Amino acid sequence: FKVFFSVPTSLTTLTALSSIDLEDCGLTGPLPDAWSSLTHLTYLHVAKNRFSLTLPTSWSKLINLVSLDLSDNFMLGTLPVAWSTLGNLQQLSLDGNPGLGPSFPLAWSTSMLSLRTLVVDPVMLAGILPTQWQPLAGLGSTATAVRRLRSSGSSNVNVDACAISAVRTGRA
Repeated sequence: FKVFFSVPTSLTTLTALSSIDLEDCGLTGPLPDAWSSLTHLTYLHVAKNRFSLTLPTSWSKLINLVSLDLSDNFMLGTLPVAWSTLGNLQQLSLDGNPGLGPSFPLAWSTSMLSLRTLVVDPVMLAGILPTQWQPLAGLGSTATAVRRLRSSGSSNVNVDACAISAVRTGRA
């Protein structure tokens, strides 16, 4: 038995906050637009809650984010083009949100060049990944992605039934 709560709005008063880890805290509702005022955030993990609705485009103001984990929620809709401002992002986890996707905004391919880890559900790979995201370049479908990742023999690629995770080893 788990009790679910709304996100505390008082977090936005902590303007120098650099890290939020609310993983598996029983939170529900939409992701707060107000968090966009927390511009010093580098680490934001809210996995395994019951957040729903769309990803806030206002989070494009979180330009210092290095790690963002939104996995295992109930997110819907497309990935915000506005997030192309998140150029410092190194890790992005979106798996466990079957209503999210199905493709990546092209603007991300020229702006998210620091991205090293991308975790998505195979269904999200229905779109074409930006070619600049090596070694995921050219993956057009889930079946192709799984075949290529398995045949790459790279020790930094993990494939399982639920998600594909790859670590980029260098810039393209």
